[in-house]
Amino acid sequence: REVKLEKPRPVEKPRSEPQQLVVETPVMAPSEPVAPPPPPKLKQLPPIEAPPATPPAPVKPAGPVPLSNALSVSCPERTPPNYPAAAKRMGEQGRVVLRVELDEGGRITAARVATSSGSARLDDASLAAVRQWHCNPARRDGEPVRAVALQPFDFILEGR
Repeated sequence: REVKLEKPRPVEKPRSEPQQLVVETPVMAPSEPVAPPPPPKLKQLPPIEAPPATPPAPVKPAGPVPLSNALSVSCPERTPPNYPAAAKRMGEQGRVVLRVELDEGGRITAARVATSSGSARLDDASLAAVRQWHCNPARRDGEPVRAVALQPFDFILEGR
């Protein structure tokens, strides 16, 4: 038996006319200006007396205090460095600046070269001398404090 298939017909869509949308702005009735409400009335309260302020406790510096006019230190046993013989023979001269740290007892706890003379012999002689020094403690407000100071040494050959 033969079956005949019919060719499907295209579906026709109904044509619609494009619609135009209209935006309408609402009309508002004119309003009268609104005045802000009056500020609230403040009630006068009696003054409160605060206790006198206590000054904060002075903060002690955590590290060594750089020596300045507020601090004083003296080292009664300040033997100068020896001029190394080899440095003299080689004509070495110069200025060494050491950074010296003192504890609260006036003992030298650290010394290092801050500015070299250019000669390891002169730098080492300066360090050796400073490590033998005995100092009085640096003081701030009458209290012993750790301190740091820069100590220069000049090595000059006579007749040069």
